[in-house]
This record gives sequence, C-alpha cells and structure tokens, in this order.
Amino acid sequence: MQVLTPRGTSALFAGLLAFVGLSIAPRPVSGAHNSAAPGKYYLALGDSLAYGVTAEGVPVDPTCTTQPSYGYVCLFFRYLKQQQPALSLVNLSHPLEDSCEVLNGYGPGSPCTRPLDAPIAAPLPEAVAFIHAHQGEVNPITVNIGGDDLLPLLPNAAVDPLGTAAKLPKVFSSFGKNLDSLLAQLRAAAGPSTSIIVINQYNPLGGISSPPLPSGLPQVATSAIAGMNNIVKSEAAKYSAAYADVASAFDAWPGGASVLTFVPPTLASGDPTKLNILPTADGYRVYAGAVIKASGFMVNPSISLKISPKTVRTGKKFHISGKTSAYATVTLKLTPPSGKLRSLAGAVADDGTYALRVSAQKRSGTGHARVCAMDLANQRVCSGTMTYHVR
Repeated sequence: MQVLTPRGTSALFAGLLAFVGLSIAPRPVSGAHNSAAPGKYYLALGDSLAYGVTAEGVPVDPTCTTQPSYGYVCLFFRYLKQQQPALSLVNLSHPLEDSCEVLNGYGPGSPCTRPLDAPIAAPLPEAVAFIHAHQGEVNPITVNIGGDDLLPLLPNAAVDPLGTAAKLPKVFSSFGKNLDSLLAQLRAAAGPSTSIIVINQYNPLGGISSPPLPSGLPQVATSAIAGMNNIVKSEAAKYSAAYADVASAFDAWPGGASVLTFVPPTLASGDPTKLNILPTADGYRVYAGAVIKASGFMVNPSISLKISPKTVRTGKKFHISGKTSAYATVTLKLTPPSGKLRSLAGAVADDGTYALRVSAQKRSGTGHARVCAMDLANQRVCSGTMTYHVR
C-alpha cells in the first residue's frame, strides 16, 4: 500500500479541474446483458480514477489487495469476482495521465510534451503485450482517459473563458486521434469477443452555480464536456466497446454531481489551489455502478438473514446479520411488538457480510424483521420475514 503524492498542489488543482469540462453527457447507452463470464484477467487502463485516488493523504492501492481499496477499478473487480472467483487484476493506470501518455509514455523519445515531474512508461504497449501473452484470458478491459488532455488550457479558464473555449477544438482533435489509436490496438489484440468498456467523464461542479464559481467557467465546462464525451461515445461505438455513462449517473444524484466529490468542502475553504474534484466513497460507488451496468456482467443479487438471539429481554441488544453482494447497501425493516415500523440502514463489507445491532423495545411480544439490499448496479433483493421474541 502506498500514499500518492500528487505533482504539487497547484498541479493537482489544474489536473482535477480538467474534469470540469467532462460531464454533460450524451444520451445514456444502457449496457446489454453479457452472456460470457469474466476471463482470467481484468485489465484496467486509466488515470487517477482507475488508480483509486481520493482525498489527499488517503493511501491508495491500485492492486486492490487491501481493504478498503478506493477507486472504481477495485469495486468493479470485486463485483466481478462474485462470478469468477479466480479473476486477477492487471491495473496499468497512472495518476494524472493524458491520452498521449497512455500511448507513448513521457520522457526521452516521447512526443508528449506536458511538463511532468518524472518519466512515465507507456501503458498501452504493455497492455497489448499482456493480451497477446494471455490470448483468450483477458476479459473485461476498462478505459477511462481524457481529463488531463484539458490540463494545458485550464490555468486561464477562469480568467479568459472565451480564449479557452477557442482552443478546445485542437484538444478534441488530438484526444480523438489518441483514443482511436488506443481502442484500435486494444480491439486488434483482444479480438471481437472481449468486453471493452470506455468510460465518459462526470462533472464535479454539477449543482454549483456562478458565484461561487468564477464567471464564465460553467459555460466553458459545458462546451468541454459535450465535446469530450461525444468523442468517447463515438469511438466506443466504432470499436464495438460498451459506453459507461458515469456522467449521467453523477448528474442524477440529489444535489448534483458535485455532492459525490470533495469539491464542496474544498471550495468552501476559499483556496482554489486546494480544490479536489475526485470522488468520495459514495462517488466511487456510483461510478462503479455505471461501469457494471455498461459491462453487462450483472450478478443476480441474493441476501441472507440471521437473528441472534431469537429471544431477547426487553431493552437488550440483539444482532441482525447475513450476507449479500459486496458493497451493497442494506435496509432493515423491523416491526417490534409495539407494531411501530422501524427502518435502519447499514453498510456491507468487502466480503458481502453485514451486521446490525438493534435494541429490543420495552414491550414484550413477537417482532418481525426483513432486510433488503441494493447492489452497485442498483438491483434490489429482499429476504423473507423472520420473527423474534421479546420477553
């Protein structure tokens, strides 16, 4: 496990703001059911989101070997393991990587010219080599890239929105060519039956107006969002890849997409250099849910329920526990002897287990418990009703 140190706070701010232009999404494309099971390896290519970066100073684990591990890749990986327990993860993502660097890396001999702190090896050639070395065993492949392609424009976006907007066509042209090359090479190496999922960009400022945002910034963001996500959608269709509409999932969240990011608390600090638009834990759950739906690798959810002890004294504690899909949310519907319905929410651990501690009320008699779960793909399942006794 390691702690990610970004390339300077101001660079992080600029890099993160790149995503400001990445949200107003094209019309959602629903993922069809994928009849094939995951292969032996799940291969991920992407930037900070695939790497699992969240709040500053929080350890990251791109290999998903520790718990909890942040990032949609870890959530998707553990969801897939419900279908394919022997699945292994190959995560070739790199924080703050743009579309040029994923193709060519950064350093001597690379055509990529962004000033970075250290050389970066090109992930795509490594990915293609891995696919060739494990023919028929890599499935699925996820790709999220594009936010940092806007990085050179953003330092001046707030002070010169019109000038920034005028530079967008050149950025889109370069990004489109790079994404096309990336998907062409992946599809040629993986073959037609491998599931490739290409992910669009969410709007971390969704739901926030101007002010407090600088005047003109939301409009520039809208143009950048539409252009970037239209390219992603078009290229995904060209190479028969699934299109994961994370943007719409974030936009549909109560209060707007920004609620699923660290933007509100960091914006309130008054220091724009500390703005963090990366997802919160809830944000990564929503992100992973959109990827799952697009992938078609849906797991039929199930849930078990256990009450211990089944007979409890008035005012004492008893336990409701069981197992369901990893990272689901559970809601307990409890009808005590008084007959007044109680509703309690709980979280599910990485292994799918949940446990709720409940206090028996002071009226004796028979109570009833039922628990429902909502998995990452928003599929709902409920247990049968069980009884318990209060004496």
